[in-house]
Amino acid sequence: MPRFQPLTAQEMDGKQKEAEADLGSLPTENTRAVADWWKRWYMSAGHKRLGRTLLKQTLSRKIQSQSVAGQNDVQLPPQVRAHATISNAKCTFTENNLDTQAMFSFEGTPSSTRIVLNTSHAAYPFLSCVLDQPNTPDPSGSGPHQREPIDGLKLLLQSWAIYEDQLPPDGPLRSTVQGAREDWGLIARRVARQQITDR
Repeated sequence: MPRFQPLTAQEMDGKQKEAEADLGSLPTENTRAVADWWKRWYMSAGHKRLGRTLLKQTLSRKIQSQSVAGQNDVQLPPQVRAHATISNAKCTFTENNLDTQAMFSFEGTPSSTRIVLNTSHAAYPFLSCVLDQPNTPDPSGSGPHQREPIDGLKLLLQSWAIYEDQLPPDGPLRSTVQGAREDWGLIARRVARQQITDR
């Protein structure tokens, strides 16, 4: 089964070069405007906050343009609406030994979500079935009433991850939801152990 491995410093340096090349392919007037804005604010606001602000503005404008075109029929909560779009979001599942009470963690980007199952959690055997199935469902003739039960499990995990990831990073609601995921994991641990005992 696949396991998530964080990138090494050398690999991250390689990704930086790829990002630099990608940036160089963009129109000069666009990159100059962003660079000027960045220079005005990075000393007082910091690079991380500026990065989050830039992503927030980009995604907010994308959602607004979709709404105008009639393409977005999903009404997200106010705290979420300005932070991301879930249209065509891809989801992959992997596993790792996580130092948390939660059943899973996740890594989110605007176009995909990677859900990491916690192998040290008592509920892992009940969730690991998602790792044995293709991450991308086969659309050939599968109607809404022909879905497998595992699709519901994937939908549940992915929906939680997307919701939590799209909350304001520094807001109190984000911390509350993260705590709720760990509380959920504590209850699930007790239920899973009881089910194993009852077998």
